[in-house]
Amino acid sequence: MVGDDREGLTTESALSPLREEDHVSPTRSDGDQAHQGREAARLATAHAPSNHSRRAALRRQVERLQPGLERMRERSGRLAVLRLVIFAAGLVLAAAAFIAELSTLFLIVAVVAVAVFVIVVRYHRRLDWAVARREAWIGVKEAQIARSALDWAGIPAPAVERRAPGHPFDGDLDIVGRRSLLRLIDRSVTLEGSALLLRWLTETEPRVEDTAARQAVVCELEARQHLYDKLVVAASLAAQDRERWRAADLTDWLTEHQETEDRSRWLWALSLLAVVNIALVALAAAGLAPPLWRVSLPLYILVYAYVGRGLGEPFHEAMDLQDLLSRLQAVFGVLEEYGYAAAPRLRELCAPFLDPQRRPSVQIR
Repeated sequence: MVGDDREGLTTESALSPLREEDHVSPTRSDGDQAHQGREAARLATAHAPSNHSRRAALRRQVERLQPGLERMRERSGRLAVLRLVIFAAGLVLAAAAFIAELSTLFLIVAVVAVAVFVIVVRYHRRLDWAVARREAWIGVKEAQIARSALDWAGIPAPAVERRAPGHPFDGDLDIVGRRSLLRLIDRSVTLEGSALLLRWLTETEPRVEDTAARQAVVCELEARQHLYDKLVVAASLAAQDRERWRAADLTDWLTEHQETEDRSRWLWALSLLAVVNIALVALAAAGLAPPLWRVSLPLYILVYAYVGRGLGEPFHEAMDLQDLLSRLQAVFGVLEEYGYAAAPRLRELCAPFLDPQRRPSVQIR
């Protein structure tokens, strides 16, 4: 879970005595509540200058990155046009050479056009990924600015907006809702992470030891701004266009597909036939062999039609899963590559990511 942002923690301490261990004091005296109110006001005054200067620094960072982002978007648009031009030009030239029965020229044009197109596509994808990373980073900083200023319109909507029926204090303390503590500090990208944070905040009998342990981890993370930003950006990219996604979707898919029909042999056969067809077409175009592809191509189509009946939906599901895992791998990479120097609690929390043999990036290859 990527939650409990530092800006939110700072503002939390300035809002009111909403620490977890304070939530379960139904017998507080009026004097205690008055003292806590004065302490909250003092903390708010103490934090105001630092919050203001931090917001100004964040705004300067965003302003410095915006021009570069616009240039990258313009370059991406030009590359999209270039891809279309290369594809159309290659198709027209290859068709002209084929009609003119210039086999050698046809092969040269086809190979060059495909090679140039692939190179441009790969570069375009890398550029689009860089654009997405920068947009995510700017979005993270803008959300931090909004949280620091209590600009509710700029804070992402909460994953949970309903209060638990009959809960003794979540309504009184505004823990859940559109202008709530949960919305202020929740930066998780999964529904499960948001639900876990809500459970911590609404525990009616919290254990002081557990609360102290979590606060110790947050303190170590707070001192590592670079790690925190990289983790939040990677997690935001993993969520794609969704503000939050269900981690259970992945585990459910893996559970449902534990036992599936093995079609790898058919896939290998189709791949082999595709290579044979390409080779036969090239040899026939160069005049080095008779047009045997007229026999092999229908055979490929028949095999594909037979096997493809059961491959369509699983194939698309597998591609979606691969895309999700590749994005999650970026999150895993941040946790696996960090050194955790002088951060024993963070190291203990992230121990599963540090085992060279069992780390997630190795398991999902």
